[in-house]
Amino acid sequence: MPHTLIELTPERVALYLRAGTAGRRFAGAPLHAVDDLSAYDWSLREHVWRRTQVLRLSSFGAAHSVDVQWDAGTGAHLCWYVNLQEPLRRTALGFDTRDQALDLVVRPDRTWAWKDEDHLEVATERGRFTPQQAAAIRAEGERVLESVERWGSPFCDGWESWRPSVAWPVPTLPRGWDVVTG
Repeated sequence: MPHTLIELTPERVALYLRAGTAGRRFAGAPLHAVDDLSAYDWSLREHVWRRTQVLRLSSFGAAHSVDVQWDAGTGAHLCWYVNLQEPLRRTALGFDTRDQALDLVVRPDRTWAWKDEDHLEVATERGRFTPQQAAAIRAEGERVLESVERWGSPFCDGWESWRPSVAWPVPTLPRGWDVVTG
């Protein structure tokens, strides 16, 4: 999915995903529902991001991002969505990562809940993650929860009040996004 670059420092990148942005996603079923990844449909289909506006905050080296999400229609702050993922890797076009199945949802009232615990369990059972990798993914989530509990950065930084410029264009995938190199 193409994003708008908001901030790039040596410590982190902030990216904005606007509702209405067109990108690509896997054509196959959700990975947690697939028994045999060797038979998976890895082709891409067009996908339009619709329901939320997202500000994605990713610290370099961290195995998660913290997404601030707003309702696309009303602009109401919905949650902080913690996506557990491999640390960002720079590419010629931006950044890549790999999702790690487990997530956290932190509501505006500071209550939180795990999301997709069953996805991590199934992915581990099917060999996508080793038991040690699954434990490391859970431990990363626990580290983020410590920050939530003390209301540390980025939760305390006021990002939920940030809003994009209405004049910004909807980003598009850059030429060559689908070329595999090296």
